[in-house]
Parts: sequence; structure tokens; C-alpha cells
Amino acid sequence: MENHLVKLAIEQMENRHGRVEEEHNWGYADIICSTGKKLYVNEGGRSTLHHDVSLYQDYFKDFYVDKGVVLLELEDTPIIMYETDSIKIHRDQVHRFTALREAEIIEFCSPERGEKEIDAGPEGGEILPEKQLNEIWNKYFPNQRRL
Repeated sequence: MENHLVKLAIEQMENRHGRVEEEHNWGYADIICSTGKKLYVNEGGRSTLHHDVSLYQDYFKDFYVDKGVVLLELEDTPIIMYETDSIKIHRDQVHRFTALREAEIIEFCSPERGEKEIDAGPEGGEILPEKQLNEIWNKYFPNQRRL
């Protein structure tokens, strides 16, 4: 994802007079436009495991980490994302995110949207217990102490 698109989206969001939010157990999402939102994820916040269903083969989502450290589980692959990292997720790819540090993620999707949760966990996500968050941290950062 190109940085000028991210800057434009943030500028549009900051210039709005009304605010539209989606509350979740892991934090909340601020709706930027019909195809984008900014996710504010509490430390330890984890989304539900889900994938997107679309009639269009070329449906995708772009995630851009604006702040924090995020563990993205994409299919069976764990991916650690830092500030300014981005990734494209295609339709039918199972995914979820966990904030290892408080995070802000900008999400854009192609215009056709149809999300379906397929798993596993509390509706709307959850906040992981401190012990479980520490176990995840130590798995990916064995030589770094969590602040």
C-alpha cells in the first residue's frame, strides 16, 4: 500500500465532523469511508478468526500498521508486523490479528465486501490474559523483554 493513500485516508478521517465507530472486545474501529477503517486495538486484543466471502475473485484487504506491534495469523503462517508494515489479504484467506503492543491498523478493502466469521473464539474477539500474551511475546521475541 502506498503511503500517500494512507496519509489521504488519515486526513479524511481527521477532517470529518461526525464519527462512526464499531465497538469490539479487542478495541474499536473508526470508519474512514465505505471501504476503509482504522482499527484501535488494545494490547492483547485479538480478533476472531475469519475470512471474507465475496462473489469477486479479485476481492482483497490491505492492512497497514500505523502504530504498535501486531501478530497476524494468515492461514497457518504467523507474521509479525511493525509500524509502516503492510500486507494484502485475498478472499478466502483465513486470518486474525493480535496486538502484542497497543496498535492502530488501517484496513482498506476492495469495494465488494462480505465478511463471514468462521471460528473460534468469543464473538467480537477478546483481550488475551497477560500470561498468554507473554507466551506469544516470548515465542517471537525470545531475547526481548516485554515493556
